[in-house]
Amino acid sequence: MVDNLEESLFDKTPFVKKRIENGVLKLDLNGDWNIHSIFLVDDEMRKLEECNFCEVVVMIEGISRFDISGGWLVERFCYTLRKKGINVDLQGFQNSSWMSLFHSAAQSIDDHHKIVSLKKRRFLSFVESMGFFTISYIQDFITVLSLIGSIFFRGVIGSRKNNFHGLMCPSIVSRVDMMGMKAAPITIFIAFFVGAILANQGAFQLRSFGADIFVADFVGILVFRELGVLLTAIIVAGRSGSAITAEIGSMKMHEEIDALKVMGVNPLTVIIVPILFALILIVPLLTILAEIAALAGAFMVLDIYSGITLDVFCRRIADAVQGSIYFYGLFKATVMALIIGMIASLEGLKVTRSAESLGKHVTSSVVKSIFFVIVFDGLLSICMR
Repeated sequence: MVDNLEESLFDKTPFVKKRIENGVLKLDLNGDWNIHSIFLVDDEMRKLEECNFCEVVVMIEGISRFDISGGWLVERFCYTLRKKGINVDLQGFQNSSWMSLFHSAAQSIDDHHKIVSLKKRRFLSFVESMGFFTISYIQDFITVLSLIGSIFFRGVIGSRKNNFHGLMCPSIVSRVDMMGMKAAPITIFIAFFVGAILANQGAFQLRSFGADIFVADFVGILVFRELGVLLTAIIVAGRSGSAITAEIGSMKMHEEIDALKVMGVNPLTVIIVPILFALILIVPLLTILAEIAALAGAFMVLDIYSGITLDVFCRRIADAVQGSIYFYGLFKATVMALIIGMIASLEGLKVTRSAESLGKHVTSSVVKSIFFVIVFDGLLSICMR
């Protein structure tokens, strides 16, 4: 079939002549092979790429005019056959400039195929990374459920049977001091300025409508319902979540967790349960401090720019903020504390015996904690209006 194809081909074009000697296909190229004529032979050369000879010899000494376009066409033909495992011999170079031209054409073809291959690899790499990302989050979700069950049955129930000695109250108090008391100044400082910024922007926007007084209502609802708890959770995730992951990861690297298991001590009870209890205690308390600081910052701005007194400000807050909003914010704070503690502990347990792994999982802990805190806050805000 190939021979018939080639016989009919060379009856149509004067640029290529074929002869077969000892099973070797020899092609004699003639005429002008430049940008003005290669379109006449391009389709025929593509058909020739389908040949199944073991060896092909291409003679170019009969070419009268030649440029980079013709060189690229010949090199493409040779490249395709070589990719199929066919031995191709290019003969008949008239001078060194022709060799340089063919070298440039060959380099261009190699670069083209490398770019195409790189794009394919990038696409496959993207698909692969998305698959690993999805599988990783599914595995993390399953591990979190397993961890919750282990903590509940081995930590809480086991501690209750032992009159709460298993909870290690000194450890909880120590962590409350480290993650709560020492985090209070930065939380208050940031919340104060954020509340001031909100009141400042609200006052300038509502002043044109003569509605400065409603800024207190706006700030109060926003602080108690969303801003106070979200700001506190992000600060705790960045400050305490990274510290928890680094601590557990360091213990994992130095085989301290394995040593606890050998001693018959449950690491979940000794390490993770105190962390979760401490976070459940401190995050709502820090949320309350952040809310008070944000309202203080808002009052300072409204007093200076709008002349709203403390009595009026407190009365507007009391009228605008219902009791359910307080408990709604504290409920979110408790759940966010569990999210931060579970993610930080899980990332710490995933650390291997290298400093690179520790840094990677500390970063992952902060990013995941903030991500899930914001997602949970958004979902809860939509569901509970």
